[in-house]
Amino acid sequence: MPAAITADAVLALLDEQAIVETDEPLAADSDLFACGLDSLALMRLIVAAEQAFGRRLPPAEITRARCATAAALAAWLNSLPVEAPAS
Repeated sequence: MPAAITADAVLALLDEQAIVETDEPLAADSDLFACGLDSLALMRLIVAAEQAFGRRLPPAEITRARCATAAALAAWLNSLPVEAPAS
């Protein structure tokens, strides 16, 4: 079983991919939408999270609440099954 995805791992992904750029450091409970996460940035985050964490995020299940904070996104990612690597 893979290690749990943490809010810190999501924050690192946001930083590495420069998805949300703020003057202040983001915290696990920072409102990502208030910090500048818009619809385009959200799609970039979804793609990056799928690639980084090996989960498929079903489009019909993507909600503002599930992506509002790094902690919420990490919790959702941990609830999803791990995808088998493509061969």
